[in-house]
Amino acid sequence: MRPSRLIAAAGALGLAAAAGSPVAVAWGPPQRASAGTEDARSPDVAVSPAGDAIAAWVQERDGRGTVVAAAAPAGRRWSAPRRISPPGLAAIDPAVAALPGGGGIVVWRQADRTRVLRGRRQAVYVARARELTAASRWGPVEGLSDPLQKVGEPQVAVDGRGTTVAAWHWGTGTRAGTPGHVGQIQVSEKPPRGAWTHARRASGARGCGLDIRLPRVAAGAGGHAVVWWQCDLPRGRSGAQGIGRGPSPAAWSAERRLPFDAPEDQVADIAVEPGGAIVAVSPGRRGALAAWRGPAPLGAAGALGLAPVSLPAPQPLARDGGRLSVAASTAGAIAGWIGPRGLGVADIGAAGTVDRVTTLGGPLAARRGARVASLPAGPAVAVALARGGVVATSRGNGGAWAPLERISAAGAVADAVVGATDQVATAYWSRRSGGRSVVERAESRLAP
Repeated sequence: MRPSRLIAAAGALGLAAAAGSPVAVAWGPPQRASAGTEDARSPDVAVSPAGDAIAAWVQERDGRGTVVAAAAPAGRRWSAPRRISPPGLAAIDPAVAALPGGGGIVVWRQADRTRVLRGRRQAVYVARARELTAASRWGPVEGLSDPLQKVGEPQVAVDGRGTTVAAWHWGTGTRAGTPGHVGQIQVSEKPPRGAWTHARRASGARGCGLDIRLPRVAAGAGGHAVVWWQCDLPRGRSGAQGIGRGPSPAAWSAERRLPFDAPEDQVADIAVEPGGAIVAVSPGRRGALAAWRGPAPLGAAGALGLAPVSLPAPQPLARDGGRLSVAASTAGAIAGWIGPRGLGVADIGAAGTVDRVTTLGGPLAARRGARVASLPAGPAVAVALARGGVVATSRGNGGAWAPLERISAAGAVADAVVGATDQVATAYWSRRSGGRSVVERAESRLAP
């Protein structure tokens, strides 16, 4: 099961509101999304610029995890969940990406075999993928990684030209420095109507003080992409390194260190603007938010070099505030975080200036972080976990953020995702109900 987290994705909403007008979000009652009597968990969701949405989660069947998926083409209802992982050993950690022309990609990891390594029995997981076409037909299951070693949780994103980028950790699963240790970040790409490339090594042999893990992927509307990962450092600290490319698939830059040193695991986030610049948020000095921006276009020499973005005032982060979030739009980017007084959101302009900071109060589950989604035309959505469930807010193009609204039933929420399709926003989450875990969703109408 993937760590508890909160993720947001958004597509074009087709809003007819004029600039500066607010967006009212009226959420309907939560509904059951998963089927069956066994546990369901780990949902993920993505939405294309045209409003086509895809979601996936893990559904237990006979005590073993399988990956199921549902889709909602623009303006249509969500389909019934369908199992997309092959029967056999456990399938876990689905991640989804929506394709610009309709349909989407789901990647996950599935146990392939077991082995004994250094006296311990170990499941060897491989990365797999399956594509949903624009005609709502599922293609074959495809293997992405070499089964010689095991993979960690895969990540995936699709750039604006339709090229899919997937990344994962591949290795022995042992600590760096132990005899026979293997550990590297791998990347595979799939161009539109093309095949997945052979997995290539993205991380260098001497990139980190101890080990590398936890890769993440970001892609932009202009066809640019970034893959970055955590570097474990001595004394429990971590750094980050990454590679980037322009609109040409496989044209990745050299590995470069990013300015994200942290006392524990990485909670930073990166987004790619349509013009090819990257924008990032991370914890800074004295427990405050730090924002960064790199030159455009991504993929040019030195494009991963990030310079600090000046904030109008120190923005404190809550202790154990979870992952930060940043989402790109045509106007720049939206950043989101959990502060001591609630959910913080900030507008980062295309010139690298912070135009506005807003704090929305309320008791939030800080350790799980916040997620923001910035829509192409300018409106935005932000979500977080409160002690009583999932809360959400939205704003129009240049308008004010609405007060936080709880959109789930009360109860322990382990994972939550939110996305928008056409003029409807949909949130998914997993929640304990009746002694088991179920996946639920709620929908809202976005009105000018």
